[in-house]
Formats: sequence, structure tokens, C-alpha cells
Amino acid sequence: MAELSPDEKAAISHRGKGRTSVAAMARSALTDTPDPDTVVPSKAAGAAVSVVSNTSLILLKVVAGIVTGSVALLTEALHSSIDLVASIVAFFSVRMADEPADDDHPYGHEKIENVAAGIEGC
Repeated sequence: MAELSPDEKAAISHRGKGRTSVAAMARSALTDTPDPDTVVPSKAAGAAVSVVSNTSLILLKVVAGIVTGSVALLTEALHSSIDLVASIVAFFSVRMADEPADDDHPYGHEKIENVAAGIEGC
């Protein structure tokens, strides 16, 4: 493994405080033996953040639309609900794709992400 730069070493020293450098995460993801101390966020965690943020955005738009009487904000909330549906589809698809291979799917479940992308595109 290549020597770490001073910036990477500084970022790693803050690992216990919840910070990891992008370079350290990339190095961990690209090597055959990733650094066990490097935390790489999962796709499911990213999709969960997307679901939560879209839900919050919809609620804020609905509340603001009701308070101000703005039909435009209410229609924007309805439009954002489409993004929420896409986020939910992505969340469940990446969770299913992370399942290991089994007897019915000897090569794994990764192709479900392609099916989900087709659903999101409709």
C-alpha cells in the first residue's frame, strides 16, 4: 500500500471523531485489503438519507403552502412526492442488491439496481 500523505494522516487521526478523508475512503475502496478502520458509507445509508431529506422537504413545502395559502408550494410538494417515490425505490433496491448470492441467485442480486433504475425512469 502506498504511503499516506500528511493530509490523509491528519484526516485519519480524526477518525475517532467521525471524520474520514475522501482519499482514505477511496484508497480503502480500491485496494484488495481495505483498511478496517476506514468507514465507507453504504449505498443503503445514502438512500436512507435521501428518503428522509425528501420527506422533510415535502413536509416543509406543505406547511409553508398551507400557512401562506400558496397553491404553487402545494403543487411543488406534490411534485417532490415523485422524488420521494424514487428515493424509496432506490432504498429498497440497494438493500436487496447487497444480499449475498444464494441458490436461486448464484451470481448475487446486484441486477435489481438496473430494474429499479427502469422503474424510476417511468
